[in-house]
Amino acid sequence: MNGDIWQKLLQLETSDSVGLWHHKLFGRHLNQRRILEITSAARQAREFFRNAANSNSSVRPVLTFYGVASLSRALVLLFKPDMGETSLTPRDALHQ
Repeated sequence: MNGDIWQKLLQLETSDSVGLWHHKLFGRHLNQRRILEITSAARQAREFFRNAANSNSSVRPVLTFYGVASLSRALVLLFKPDMGETSLTPRDALHQ
């Protein structure tokens, strides 16, 4: 993936950036649990993509899929303030 894009996405891995983005978007503060859910999903996504880039072609599609799923989870949690980790379904990621 493009290095410039990852530089922007790395902000999803820091608590301060996630809290600031959410406050700018919705005018309210996130609790630490929600921030941890978002930053953890973003870190997992980066690791899946990194491992996919360095893996054999037989497992690259699976790792890429999980990277997309983790990044989608982070973004849904950031942009859907009324949804929690436990309320996400596979359908939510597909219909955003």
